[in-house]
Amino acid sequence: MNRTIGKNIDQGLAALSVLDGALRMVMPNPSARQVLELEGISEKLCEPLGWYLWLANAQGVHSLELLEADAEGRSCFLIRFFPSLAGHVLNCLSEEEKQLRQSELFDATGTPVQSDGRELDPELFAVGTFTLARHGNGEGSLEVVLTTMPGWTRTVSWTLYDTLVSALCHHLKFSALRGESVLAWDNQSWRVHCELAPSNEVSRKAGGATSILQEEWQDPWLNPVWWQPECLGISLHDVEYPE
Repeated sequence: MNRTIGKNIDQGLAALSVLDGALRMVMPNPSARQVLELEGISEKLCEPLGWYLWLANAQGVHSLELLEADAEGRSCFLIRFFPSLAGHVLNCLSEEEKQLRQSELFDATGTPVQSDGRELDPELFAVGTFTLARHGNGEGSLEVVLTTMPGWTRTVSWTLYDTLVSALCHHLKFSALRGESVLAWDNQSWRVHCELAPSNEVSRKAGGATSILQEEWQDPWLNPVWWQPECLGISLHDVEYPE
């Protein structure tokens, strides 16, 4: 764990806890997994902490790992993408990344071998960042930000971003319905903002429909109070959620 996170470990762990709660709310529910197109999750066993995520129709595996955190409550996660060896996305990698992906450093799941504890350089396989931060005057307000690398928006980074934001909406609202608190962020206003690197367009889901938005699109705003599980088309019946 780098020194930036080490100095602000509480903020980093708080962000990890929020995302962990959202993912744990999704995985036991077949309906939620289908709606959010999340097929599997595996926690990283070594630092930097985070998860490997398998999304439907993705030509590879997403990685989300804690990159840094600061005293103001801003925690940044690095998004990596490890393309499958059979897909065309592999050709988008640098020569160094191609050699690593085709080496024994990756196992049969398409993710880096974790037993040796080796950390990849932050620039390798990086396609963007996902940030959780407090914003505005509201103590419980939450801002969710995506910064994407050129060329990776539509094929990789936005797909994960959409899944994670939907998971957070589902988690925060459903936890409120259960009378639970999510780090005092439930029932507070929160901003969803996307910082796009140069690209032509981005695909975004809005109200169950997919729209194509140009780069000059206005920052969308979401509020957990507006979101209920039914809005995402997720059934909650007979599902045992973790405590």
